[in-house]
Amino acid sequence: DNVIDDPNQIAINVDQKGLGESAAEFLLSQTDADPVSFLHVRGPAGQPVDIARNDGFMEVLAASGRQFEVTDVVGNWAPGDAQKVTADAVAAGGQFDGVYVQGGSQGATTALLDGGHPMVPISGETENAFRQLCNDQGLTCQSGGTGPAQSSVTIKTAIAALKGEVVPAIIALPTSIS
Repeated sequence: DNVIDDPNQIAINVDQKGLGESAAEFLLSQTDADPVSFLHVRGPAGQPVDIARNDGFMEVLAASGRQFEVTDVVGNWAPGDAQKVTADAVAAGGQFDGVYVQGGSQGATTALLDGGHPMVPISGETENAFRQLCNDQGLTCQSGGTGPAQSSVTIKTAIAALKGEVVPAIIALPTSIS
């Protein structure tokens, strides 16, 4: 799910901007707060996927007509990093109406639970441990990202390209959201 800027690449990905849009739509639907305050646990700074997801998230918030504040922290799509930056945001007095975690969702959720923050809706990545934690704790969660078929499609496409078959330069996969 990382984007490489090379004219010779074959891109196999989901709609990354759409993931950010979906996260914002879900979180807005779960709260009537206005103004609304969200914590956004982002991916690696400057990474095209992080930028696309952020753009989608912010565009939906801006179009909602509601006042909003977004606190951005960098979790690097890693559970440990996401847990630390979420814990820091909560310890700094952050009170959030919802949380969007691009990756490392289990870590961010654990930080909210451990930090005593009131449980709020969380939109996270398609990470099994996150989904299990949401289910086990009875949390209001949405999980979205690249589906497990991406690896299989990538391998099949690579084999076809190596055999000299014509393959599309861009293959758009369906987004997995639950």
